[in-house]
Amino acid sequence: MSAEIKISMRELREKKQRNFEERLRFIDLWVDYIKKTPNEVWSAQQKVVVDAQIEGISAEYEQFRKLHGFGKEGRENQ
Repeated sequence: MSAEIKISMRELREKKQRNFEERLRFIDLWVDYIKKTPNEVWSAQQKVVVDAQIEGISAEYEQFRKLHGFGKEGRENQ
């Protein structure tokens, strides 16, 4: 039993165009927000996002390090 997937290139192009336009609208909204919002407010919000990303990648690295036998100074079992 095989599933057949059919892709319409026209639909794919249209979806890609809608996605592009949506991204441009978001950029415009973000620029307006930054212009209207004091630096202290939006920069504090960005700090939360950046800190969360750093925390997430740190946790992933720690998991990778443990899984592959790396110590804090490099590979332990060479």
